Amino acid sequence: MKIFHPETFQGNLQNRHYFEGWYFKHVSADGSQVISVIPGVSLTPNDPHGFIQVLNGMTGQTWNIRYPLNACTLSQTELNVRIGQSTFSLTGIHLYIDQDGLQLKGEITFSQMIRYPSTTWQPGIMGPFTFVPRMECKHGVISIRHALSGGLQLNAATLTFDGGTGYIEKDWGTSFPEAWIWVQGNTFHNHNASIMFSLARVPWLGRSFNGFLCFFYADGRLYRFTTYNFAKIHHVSFMDRVLKLEVENRTHTLRCTVTQRTSGQLKAPVIGTMDRIIRESADSDIAVELMDRSGKVLYKEQGTHAGLEVIEEIFQFLPHNITK
Repeated sequence: MKIFHPETFQGNLQNRHYFEGWYFKHVSADGSQVISVIPGVSLTPNDPHGFIQVLNGMTGQTWNIRYPLNACTLSQTELNVRIGQSTFSLTGIHLYIDQDGLQLKGEITFSQMIRYPSTTWQPGIMGPFTFVPRMECKHGVISIRHALSGGLQLNAATLTFDGGTGYIEKDWGTSFPEAWIWVQGNTFHNHNASIMFSLARVPWLGRSFNGFLCFFYADGRLYRFTTYNFAKIHHVSFMDRVLKLEVENRTHTLRCTVTQRTSGQLKAPVIGTMDRIIRESADSDIAVELMDRSGKVLYKEQGTHAGLEVIEEIFQFLPHNITK
């Protein structure tokens, strides 16, 4: 069943008021280049189309390239996406884009991929929420981290990703949440580590609730902090471009500080239509600290080139005691 394989196309091209998109992030070995590429489809009655969004994380420049729906092929059995002449899979991406002021060509190969685990009762990062019907947006983490090789030609610039680090996640449904915070980072100085945190105001059946997903991976071990495993948020704040978080599950506490750097504009879905403008940073600085129940520090990491989105309306829905 494809529900246990969130990397595959979860919808169908006959859907209406529906979107689905994959997020591929690439950081070069020397940290001089960050490119995020987002292929997907926007399925609405009046304007169904495919798209590829590109974010240059170092400059904040973005592009949104549209394609007719008949130029899109999406597999329901594996991660195999073709948009125009560009292809995306678990083994790499091949890009050929030459329109709307963007020339982006080349190939990046993936290896040593660490997949987010899927089990019968927890098919991915959403756990049992995967089975909840009529949620406006669902989220999947495909690759916690992987190694890169190859390169791209971005207009006049040559980008080399040999020895770099990659990450893959995705979203699908009708609309992004009303408001949210999203953090992602996997380029840390001292450990083979990766983190993702997402807190959102989630509409469901005419009402809304606050839900969050978070994992921290370090040296072969995955730590989960989520609404469904009864983890709690003790603190979240965003001031002077600095986001601070503290979450706790039954065995560990995770603290994270993200300093926002360059950001660029991306489009997000509203009832399937890519009409909402959000800002994302892909080169923020990040610090992570993991402690056990006794307070012993297990990991203390500094990282760079983290992803960050903060839709500040989220703070209207959070309890005052965790935001002050």
